[in-house]
Amino acid sequence: NDIIFDPNWVPSGQITLAEAVAIATARNREYQSRKESLYNTTLNLTLQRHKYVAQWFGTIDAGYTNNETDEFVDAGGNLGFNQLLADGTQISAGISADWLRYLTGDPDTSLGSVLAANISKPLLRGSTKEVVQENLTQAERNVLYAIRSFSRYRKEFVVSIVNDYLRT
Repeated sequence: NDIIFDPNWVPSGQITLAEAVAIATARNREYQSRKESLYNTTLNLTLQRHKYVAQWFGTIDAGYTNNETDEFVDAGGNLGFNQLLADGTQISAGISADWLRYLTGDPDTSLGSVLAANISKPLLRGSTKEVVQENLTQAERNVLYAIRSFSRYRKEFVVSIVNDYLRT
């Protein structure tokens, strides 16, 4: 890991053992494949952890209405979040506003906003913390297994490169 390998480097003459290992780890297809597999496993863990973080959202809406008596443009927005807690409770909250009709001075309407909140807790199936977090726990285990497997493969790979280098 201490050697930074330049992919455009062309060896001239004899290469050192460290250079041989760096070249092998940088250009071996199976080594790179296993390294990417480890990376994909950690991405899955990141996705599982992301489910327990507040997910913010926001929208802006606009509309145009034309009828026999009036023609107007209106706009509104919505802002809120959703979050899954460790015990399975889902919390969501949002606020929305119809603000352009108010800003344009329409006397029949005023600034209208709605605040909505929702809390959902499973009572029977999937109501325990262990059940809710099973996917997260399994993803953490998978990452540990993948790290161990890759570490073992890396040691065996480097030993085989060293053997081949010394044999040569």
